[in-house]
This record gives sequence, structure tokens and C-alpha cells, in this order.
Amino acid sequence: MVDALGGIMVFSEPWSLGDVILNSFVAFLLGLFITWVYRGTHREMGTSFSFVNTLVLLSMLMSLVVMVIGNNIARAFGLAGAMSIIRFRTAVKDTRDTAFVFYALGAGMAAGTGNLMLAVVGSTLVGFFIGLLHWAKHGTSEADQYMLSFLMLPADDETGNLIYLPHLESYCRHWKLISLKSERMGEFVKLSLLVSMKKPGQSQSLINALSNVDGIHRVSMVLGEQADVDFPS
Repeated sequence: MVDALGGIMVFSEPWSLGDVILNSFVAFLLGLFITWVYRGTHREMGTSFSFVNTLVLLSMLMSLVVMVIGNNIARAFGLAGAMSIIRFRTAVKDTRDTAFVFYALGAGMAAGTGNLMLAVVGSTLVGFFIGLLHWAKHGTSEADQYMLSFLMLPADDETGNLIYLPHLESYCRHWKLISLKSERMGEFVKLSLLVSMKKPGQSQSLINALSNVDGIHRVSMVLGEQADVDFPS
């Protein structure tokens, strides 16, 4: 039985004070590096203060947990039982954030086992490839895509409902109507369209052009990267 378990013995016990301090400090530095990568590659306007600090804490806590468990299987099962009674109810909005949680856990686990070279080199390589994907804009559309929405006075005929069409033809390569609904007890009609601009930087020009059309109000454009809609070729 001892021989069968020998293959999973990565370190010996007990840990010295110097080992505990070194492993925890490396886990802390790796947590800071992971938050730096996260903030540098985050596409939204702001980052969550709570989330970036949680990444650092996760890295250090995982390092501590691995040192506590050691090569003792009883401790491992005890920790699993203790964790099973905890209910985590915080919803992660972006699946990419979940990947960074595992990133921090993996770095902390490597540091906690004493494999400092693996922890440092592995975390650096993962961070490098995350930055490479961000720089190459992997998975994003080549064209500028926006969610365009505006209020329009209801028209009696079909021609009146298309007063926005000439401006879309001037500034947009493709567009697709996403939703059409009544607003303010039928006083206005709200249109939402996913548009692809012909040239970068023309979104403000399109907003100005539509705002100057009689019968169109409250024009707004939001980056449409979240909408998974394919434009016709």
C-alpha cells in the first residue's frame, strides 16, 4: 500500500518555516502576476476590485491547502468533506473569469507543492499565451460591430418606417434587425439592430446622422461583441 502511494508523494513533511514562507510568497507574487494579466487583457471598461484581489487570495490559499494536505490522504478526504458543506452562490458573469480562477488555483497548487520552477515557468507561459490571444484579437470579428438602438415615431405606411435606411446604407456594411417593440404606450417604436460598420470610427457619424432625422430620437450604439449573430456574406 505504501509503494502504491509512493508515486503521489511530491514532498516530505513537516514543512520548515522557510519553506512555508517561500511557498506562500511565491504564490502571492504569482497571484499578483495573474491579476496583472487579467487587467491587461480585460475587454470591459472596468475590472472588479473584489475579483482581482480574490485571485491573489485564491493562489495563496491553495498553496496553504496543499501544504496542509501534504501526502496524507485522510486530510485530503477531510478537506473535501469540509468544502462540500460550503455553498458558493456568487455567479461568475464571464466564462473567461472562470478560467482565471483555475489559473490562480493551479499556480497556488504548484507553489504549495514546492515545485517553484513549475509554478513560475508555467504561470508565465500561460500569461504569455493569454496576452498573445488578446493581442491577436482571437475570436473577435474583423469589422466593427455595434448594437444600434433608437426610438422612432410610428408611421402610417411602410415607407415611413424605413427613414433610417439611407443612413445605414451609407455607413454600414451589414445590418440585422434584432428587436422591434412599442415604447411609452405606443407613442414610439424602439428598434434594435446589429450593425457592422464599413469603416472604423464612423459610429459617431452614424449617430449624428440618425439624430438629425425627423421622427428618430435617443440614438445609442453599444459594442455588439456579446451578440453571437452571423452576418450574411
